[in-house]
Amino acid sequence: MGRSPVSCVLLIVLGFSFVADAQQSVKPLAMTEDGVGAITKTTKGELRAVAKLFPQFNVVPGVVYSEGDANPTIRVMNGTIEVLYVVPSHDGTIYSVVVKSSLVLYGAKVKVGSLFADVFGGMLPSDCGMGHEELFEQVVCPAISDGHVRFVFTGKNDNRDERMPSLSSLLKWKVTMMWWNP
Repeated sequence: MGRSPVSCVLLIVLGFSFVADAQQSVKPLAMTEDGVGAITKTTKGELRAVAKLFPQFNVVPGVVYSEGDANPTIRVMNGTIEVLYVVPSHDGTIYSVVVKSSLVLYGAKVKVGSLFADVFGGMLPSDCGMGHEELFEQVVCPAISDGHVRFVFTGKNDNRDERMPSLSSLLKWKVTMMWWNP
């Protein structure tokens, strides 16, 4: 039985690539306060500009939903794995870069899957807080105070009423996403 026209359209709209190749073995990308891989604050938020910076990856258009609204993105793919996506601003610059893959490292040690304990040790930075909307029930912490990089942690909350988990619980939470804003 073939795919319905609706499911084919949905896959195209979401920017999925139908490349059947296996995940390529690539060097991890670095995330710093200055950018992600070759992306910096001067990079244009356009498909061609991003594709030139990542010739080892398949770069395709995509969509992400925020508060029910569709927003265009630029997806950087390693085979069928999304390494990161770029959210362009309306002025043609980059609004943010979102990472959900362990192929990107911050500070040569933090990646998707890292434990809170490995990122911050036994301390809870004062500027960590509970996420809102799409990040509901997750904890968001800046890599450094007033920096450009944020880590999103997910785990089992031992507190009720959507409050911050205890530190002993939070130490077991894992990074599920990282993002950079210029």
